[in-house]
Amino acid sequence: MKPRQRQAAILEYLQKQGKCSVEELAQYFDTTGTTIRKDLVILEHAGTVIRTYGGVVLNKEESDPPIDHKTLINTTRKS
Repeated sequence: MKPRQRQAAILEYLQKQGKCSVEELAQYFDTTGTTIRKDLVILEHAGTVIRTYGGVVLNKEESDPPIDHKTLINTTRKS
């Protein structure tokens, strides 16, 4: 899975779960914790998630995601 696809999938997963740990995401996406952390840093800079100690929560203040995230999510779903 490409990084942008995984990041979109992480956002979808968080929309369902609300919050989770890095280890949980690593197991779910069958990758390493380091890879997940890199993805979470990118998502945090975009303002879509808030990283916590050992985990992540969806940023509730981000009510309407940017169009590029919507496009990415929709493209991933169509694949």
